[in-house]
Formats: sequence, structure tokens, C-alpha cells
Amino acid sequence: MVVLKAILMLFAGLGTFMIGLDSMGKNLESFSGDRLRNLFTKISNKKVLGIATGCLTTILTQSSSATTVMVVGFVNTGLMSLIQATAIIMGANIGTTVTAYLIALQDLPVAGFFCALACVGVFMQMTKKSKIKNLGTIFSGIGLLFTGLYVMSSSMTSVLEINKEAITELILSLSKYKIVLILIGALLTMILQSSAGTTSILIGLCTSGAMPLEPALFVTLGMNIGTCITAIISSIGASTNAKRASMVHLLFNIIGTIIFGIILLIFGNKIMAIISGLNIIISMKIAIFHTIFNVTTTLLMFPLMKQLTQLASLIIPEPKAKAEAKPIVKIDEFKFVDNRLINTPAIAMIMLRKEITQMAIDAKTNLELAMNMLFEKNIDKKEEFVSREKHIDFLNKQLSKFLVKISNQQITYENEKEIAAYYHNISDIERIGDYAENIVEYTEELINANVDFSNECKKELLDMQNAVYNEMNVTISSFEKKSLEELSEVEAYEDLTDTFFNKLSENHIIRLNSGLCKAESASVFISLIGNLERIGDHTMNIFNSMKTYIK
Repeated sequence: MVVLKAILMLFAGLGTFMIGLDSMGKNLESFSGDRLRNLFTKISNKKVLGIATGCLTTILTQSSSATTVMVVGFVNTGLMSLIQATAIIMGANIGTTVTAYLIALQDLPVAGFFCALACVGVFMQMTKKSKIKNLGTIFSGIGLLFTGLYVMSSSMTSVLEINKEAITELILSLSKYKIVLILIGALLTMILQSSAGTTSILIGLCTSGAMPLEPALFVTLGMNIGTCITAIISSIGASTNAKRASMVHLLFNIIGTIIFGIILLIFGNKIMAIISGLNIIISMKIAIFHTIFNVTTTLLMFPLMKQLTQLASLIIPEPKAKAEAKPIVKIDEFKFVDNRLINTPAIAMIMLRKEITQMAIDAKTNLELAMNMLFEKNIDKKEEFVSREKHIDFLNKQLSKFLVKISNQQITYENEKEIAAYYHNISDIERIGDYAENIVEYTEELINANVDFSNECKKELLDMQNAVYNEMNVTISSFEKKSLEELSEVEAYEDLTDTFFNKLSENHIIRLNSGLCKAESASVFISLIGNLERIGDHTMNIFNSMKTYIK
């Protein structure tokens, strides 16, 4: 019963640690949301900047797997090249070593104070101030992390007290087979899907004296391979380049493991003598080795980044092209949004904004197409219009579901306001698409009735159309830039659209009474300018919604 209780407490401690790490990482990411967004929006072809981005992102999220999954998502949407992804992956491997130092703090006298942060964080969350509340969630995460480590350490000590010699002998027997130690590290990390979880167990064994330092280093090598499993799983069903990005991550760690494995086998005694001579706790020695591994591997692979991506491309070649007719518009696909990014709301919000911007561009493209068909009295491009309208309807439904998923994550109050505005934006854009669809129907009515508008009528209609186009162009640009600077310009175009609506209504009645326009076209014209006026209103709604979340 004592052994069973100790084992159960070990799992309880591991669970508490993982929950604390996850909570701390998510709330750090939420707390640093704008900084994280800025990091990824400034991604360029500068490899050093990419490494720094990967490193800082991993420190903020406390998970190299989360960073790599984000990278796979970016590559999948085509916003990041394979070379850029490789640089960020290298940086992520360096950033993940910070967690090992955090875990090593459990052996210091201050560990008890860190555990107490769980309670401090709870009290901080009782305040009404959002910043203090968010900081409190981070403190609670840190407290749970160290509480989990303490429970794990105590349970391991209890198990070892029962039969320490047998456990130590088993570990020493395994130590003869270095490849087995590497596989153990890889498999355990794959199961936990967290190198931090494996590190915590490893440090616990070493601190208790059950595992010597040398076999622990080989297990550490295996951990770096095992952590690749999350990215590999996330790349299933993704684009070829996204799969290559996860392969780059795997190749990077396998090559590094081989290099360091050989170094440890050849110079093991000398290396152990140097490490053993360091006057620091054993957990810190493991953390230092983990850092040396990732930094050195990055330095070695940095000049070979292009070759690494070529090797990944060789392993995962381009699929053979299928002889299929491509649709005019891809109806049931996102261009930017990717569910792989949902666990990192700050990044998911960037992609969501891009997708909504593209949705608005698609709605405007369909409006232009509808107006061109109207002026030309030709509906040859109706098939393209219908495909794009179906895509807008798809986005209306699926983006709303994506917004719900983000809302369920740990996000800031500012993000909540932004998400609330996005719900309305998506609806407004969908309505613009519907009005464009009405215009196509009006065109068909004119064609079937064999009537047309007068030249004067068309000229006025063209002026109103241009006012609406300008309002949409400025609004879409402002939405994309997240800027309110063009407010007066958008309001001017909206006022102009309303003025045209009133003026065109009056003028059309005059033309109708004088016989310049036929009665058959009257109802179509009034409905048409009414639709254009409503499009202007919905466009203004989109711009005004930004006032709720832009300071």
C-alpha cells in the first residue's frame, strides 16, 4: 500500500506540474499577447531574427512544441517559408532550455516560496483590475508547477526508501546501453508530449540519488527527439511544406543527438570530470547540458540551414499533381486560419484578422463583379460570382465557430472585446455579399425584361458606386492595419453615399415622369441604390467596431 500510494502521489505531482506549466505558459502568452504578435508580424528572411523569435516565443509559451506547432500552421497557410520556419525551430529549441532551469530551482531553499505563489495568485485574481488578475494567474501557474515538483520529489523519495538499491541497480544496468537511455527519454517525452515533464522526472531521480549524471545526459538527448512528436502529429493533413517543417524539427534533433551521443561516448570520462567538478546542484548541471546541446547544435546547423531544408524536401517530396479541374474559387477552405494555432490565441488572432480582411476583399470583389455585369448586361461570370459567394457563406459559419474556440482559451479582456467585434464584422461582410447577390438578380431581371438604364442614370449610378468602393477600400485597409486614422475619410464617403442615394432617388423619379427612363427599370433602380446605400452602412459598421478595442 505504501508503494501504491507513493506511485499515485507521483502521478498526482506530475499532473499538478503539467497543469501549472500549461497555465503559466498560456497566461504568459496572454499577458504578453501584443509582444508575441509583434514578434511574428516582424518575421523576415533574417535568420538570426528568426532564431530570436523562436527563442522568445518559446520562453513566453513555455513550450517548444507549441512554438513548432505554430510554425507548422504558418507554413501551412503560406505565410512563412521553410527557411524562416527552420530558423524559428532552432530558436525554439534554445528557448525550451529555460524550463529546465526553472525546474532546477526546486532544489534551492526558495522553492517553498514559489509553491506559496499558488495562493498569492488566487488572491490576486480576486481583484477587478485585469492586469493584476492576469498576473495572478501566472503566479498560480508557477505555484502549481513547484507544488507538483515537490509532491513528485517526496513520492520518489518514499519509493526509493523502500528499495533504493534495486532501483539504482536497474538504472545502472540500463546505463550500459546508451541507445536504450535515448529511447527511454524519447518515448517518455512522446507519451507526455512535454520535454518539461520528462525533465522533472529525470531531475527528481538524479536529486534523490537513484540515477547518476551520465545516464541522465543520454536520457536528455532522447527527450529532444521525443518533443518532435507534437509537431509531427499537427502536420498530418497539412501542406507538403508544413510536413517538411515538422521534419526539419525532427532532423535537427536527431542530428544533434547523434553528434552529442558520439561526443559523450568518446570523451565521456573527460566531460563527466568537468561537469562533476562544477560546484552546483545536479539539477542545474542537467539544465546546463541541455542548453549546451541546443545552442551548439544550432551553431553547427546554422550555416547548413538551406541543406537541412533540402534534406527535408528530399524525404517529403512534392505529391504528384492530379489531373483535376480546379474550382474557380476554393469554397470550403481557409486561407489563413488554422486550428493548429488555437492554443496560442495571440497568434490565432493575427491569422483571424487576415482571414476576415480577405473575406471583406472577396465581398468587394463580388460587388465589383456584380456591378460590372449590371453595366454590361452580361452574366457570363456568374459561376465565378456564385463560387465566391458560397465561400463567403462558408467563412461566415466557420469563422464564427473559430471565434468560439478562441473565446474558450485564456485570453485578455481586450481580446474578448476584439473577438466580440469580429462576430459583427463577419456578419456585416456576409450581408455585403448578399447585397451583391441581389445586384446579380437585378441584372437578370433587366436582361429578361430587355430594358436598360439611361446613360444619365448610369453616370449617376457610377458616381455612387465609386463612393461605396472608396469607403470599402479605406475601411478594409484600416481594418488590416488596425488603425482609426482614416475615420474622417470613411465618414465622408459614407455621407457621400447617403447623399447620392437621396439625390439619385429624386432624379430617377424626375426622369421617370419625363419619360427618359422606362417604368420597368424603376423598381430595379430604386432597389439597386438602396442596396448600395446599405453596403455603405455595413462598411461603416465594420470601421466603427474597431473603436471598441483600439485605444
